[in-house]
Amino acid sequence: MYKNMMKCDGNNYLNVNFSEIFGYSCEVVISPWSKGISWSTKHENITNRHLWHEEPGIPLGVLLHDKAACRWVSEIPETGH
Repeated sequence: MYKNMMKCDGNNYLNVNFSEIFGYSCEVVISPWSKGISWSTKHENITNRHLWHEEPGIPLGVLLHDKAACRWVSEIPETGH
């Protein structure tokens, strides 16, 4: 339905673009594990940074099962449990 919503950039930041769904510029950017998980929202020309424990509004299951997020997910170490 909505293709190319997620992509990893060259620094392994995961970009989730909601613009097609919302009808206006809106993107969530999640930093890679190696940089410490944090996220920001971009709406038009405004960027808001959020702490890692604040809810980004994207279920983790969506990230774990989207092929475009595979490289981002692969940085998360396994716990061994």
